[in-house]
Amino acid sequence: MECEASPDERCHFAALRPRSRSVRPLLCVAAMALGACLLCAQARGATPWPSLEFRVDFSRPTPLTSPAQATPPVLPDRDRATVMPQSEGEATGSPDDRMIAFDALSMFFERSLADAAMALQSAGYEPPNLPLFRDSDGSTYYKVHVYDFSQERDLSDANGVYHSEVDCDDPGISAGNWFGIAAEDFIPLTSSQEAFLYVVLAHELVHAVQASYAASADALSGCSAETEDYKTVVEGTADALAYLLARRHWPKYYLEFHRETSFTASSGEELDVLHMNAGTGFMDSDLVGLRLYDRPFLDLSTSAAADRRLAPYNTSSFWFNLLDRYGIGFVDHLLRRPLRHGDLPSLLEWLDDALRSYQPALDGLYIVFPHFVAEFASQAGSRFPLEELPGYSSGQDLLLDPGGGSPPASPPAGDDEWRRHWIEQALGHCQSVTLTPGQGGAAEVRFALPRLSAACLDIRWEGFHRNFELYLEAEHTSLRLIDQVNVGLVYQRVGGETQDCYSAVRPHYAEPLWSCVHEKPFLTNGAQPLSYTRRWSEPGNFLRGEGRRFMAIGNVARNARTTGAFTHEDPLVLRVGIAEAEADDSRVYDPPFSAFKGMPSLASGMGGFDAEAQYGITTTPTPATMLLNFSLPIADSDEAYGVSWMGETPSLGYRGPFTGTVTAPQKSGAQSVVSSMLCQRHRDGVVGRILRFDRDQLSIEIDADLCEIRVPPPADGNFPIVDRVRARLHLPFGWQYDPASAPADIVTPGMQVFIDRHARKVPRVLSDSWHDPGPGPDETGAGNDPPGTGSPGASGGGSGAGASGASGASVLQGAPCACSCEELAAFDEASETSKAAGDDRATMALAREMMSCMAQCQRPYLLCRAGFSP
Repeated sequence: MECEASPDERCHFAALRPRSRSVRPLLCVAAMALGACLLCAQARGATPWPSLEFRVDFSRPTPLTSPAQATPPVLPDRDRATVMPQSEGEATGSPDDRMIAFDALSMFFERSLADAAMALQSAGYEPPNLPLFRDSDGSTYYKVHVYDFSQERDLSDANGVYHSEVDCDDPGISAGNWFGIAAEDFIPLTSSQEAFLYVVLAHELVHAVQASYAASADALSGCSAETEDYKTVVEGTADALAYLLARRHWPKYYLEFHRETSFTASSGEELDVLHMNAGTGFMDSDLVGLRLYDRPFLDLSTSAAADRRLAPYNTSSFWFNLLDRYGIGFVDHLLRRPLRHGDLPSLLEWLDDALRSYQPALDGLYIVFPHFVAEFASQAGSRFPLEELPGYSSGQDLLLDPGGGSPPASPPAGDDEWRRHWIEQALGHCQSVTLTPGQGGAAEVRFALPRLSAACLDIRWEGFHRNFELYLEAEHTSLRLIDQVNVGLVYQRVGGETQDCYSAVRPHYAEPLWSCVHEKPFLTNGAQPLSYTRRWSEPGNFLRGEGRRFMAIGNVARNARTTGAFTHEDPLVLRVGIAEAEADDSRVYDPPFSAFKGMPSLASGMGGFDAEAQYGITTTPTPATMLLNFSLPIADSDEAYGVSWMGETPSLGYRGPFTGTVTAPQKSGAQSVVSSMLCQRHRDGVVGRILRFDRDQLSIEIDADLCEIRVPPPADGNFPIVDRVRARLHLPFGWQYDPASAPADIVTPGMQVFIDRHARKVPRVLSDSWHDPGPGPDETGAGNDPPGTGSPGASGGGSGAGASGASGASVLQGAPCACSCEELAAFDEASETSKAAGDDRATMALAREMMSCMAQCQRPYLLCRAGFSP
């Protein structure tokens, strides 16, 4: 907000730190700021509040237990000091000094509330549901009661309270509405308590504001709910708004202090009451909403009994994230939407609709919730430095125990473990997987995911001296349930380099779709009859050495209120696999990838392709003759060998000869062809062996000579051997290459969300490196990012034959291969262009596209290279 950042308002808030007995000049400065901000709010079209002034009343309001009881008399000013006894250990001073301290405290209360009120008014929020009082000069103000809460049985441990005599038949402003602050907690006001007191004041003011929204006030006051789920909205949004407002003045509002500055009386005209102290602080988990999201979101019935009181407040982490990313006005937008009941299904539908109407790109909780849990789980070590976690420096004192049992006997060792410690307090216990070179198949973990919840996966790898790619595959028998699953990257360390979700997303908070969640969640038939899978991969995002990655597994349906649960008896099965190539020759190879997967769906009319084809959706299974066709890239190069099967494709369980061809990469400007099919040793077509072909892995050993075609051919018919390939290819999830179970994409309501977003040409999500955002679809020469490349969102390992991003050249654009010399020439030209531009992503995308035709057009292309027309 412009008003927030104005010099006038900063001057106003500076008046909260008095250093003189005279308060008149400070009040003048505050009045100037109030007027300036009011003009600012009116200019923004916000609803003007009838007053922005608050006055402290050192009195006990009407008792909560019985309105019929007599109201205690208002205490005269001369007795204020006796209302707030000092506890042992607090600094003492003369009665006159204490009176000045109370004057300063009153000023802090009043000016803090005015500051929060101005910010809320300028953001368009409704005025608070509080009675107005009129002064003798005609000015109006609201009261804030300051007294000792220990006098009230139900408020002994409260810092503040908003009270409204709710009449569910006739809600509205009444004389019974008031809010109060606990006196004993803030006398004397120490520097370490200033931020917390501001949060308490703003929190109670937000409650008074919430009660002014007729569309939702009844449901959020408990008038129409059989559960207390509505409190997750009431308390969570109040805390989140209070934190957002406090952060403008105290960027580290969430810290508790080990050292506190006590009230000290000074001599002469100066009094240092609110002096800031640079105490050593650590994070208060309640002030950041640290809670478990491995249980149904907004459902209080699933909270542990010990956590039931704080559970509504700690949903503030979700609401704060929304306000921080998408603007302070979201809660105002939410409260203006009709809400008739405060039960969980009504709240979810209400929130879903509000998100879509606030920013259509958010697309409800289906997009927002997975994005949030991945980001929130990454905030230890990013938004919150590790040294601010309790116990980090000393190696003791863990924050809390998410399992509900005894804390671990020893603290975490190393920064990765401290991050895991935070993540497990946000997502629950992390299931672990360790990957090693030559791994025999996929590692499998199982998740019981409640509705609208998240879980954690901890992936480690070690001992890799070559690059590998990571693949994930989720499987379940319910198409509806598996459509709910999303995967987000939380934190990753590769060697000594670290990346985290919050640091990657934070600079782009204004962009709703910038996130750490894989945007392209392919959903296909599964390996078994009546099973379904979701597959995620990151083509070109190579890992090696030793490292670690934390991932958030989210469970939310397109319509959030209909989200189902994965149970312990019928869990979500998640498999983790790798693609790698072991070289037995002199080269180093990058991971192999499938050269061709599936067929794009044709659009009706105009002979073009629809959004599904542009997005890389392949609704027809891969032809059997194309299943075992692979590209084998040479590391640190843009060249790749082609490995193609010939003949009838074998089924799962086959072990034996690999009958096919191996083709060398075309050298720049060369007209000849280098291929195994020209060599005498491979007349029978055998270029290797299939070592393993089962549900989890496909392993192929290649041992092939490569010969060069010569024109005219040699008299003995033996073309010279000019190259050799000796390598073993390991690809995850071998079932995908069996003709009986070859996957085809299924367009579900959840999948349609991503297709529609792609069709609208929205920005891409994080790039492979996480540091450099992938270009938006409009920034590529072809008008669309190449499907299957470019970001964690680009899943599928090269699935589809979509538009190429080869620096302005799009050869196929999803069309069938022509197997002509003109088509081959177009490939060559596009390849040279992308290489000249240094665009590795485009070059890799083009290589995948070329290989899909190479598999079909080997002989015609060979003739073209030799100068003949096919």
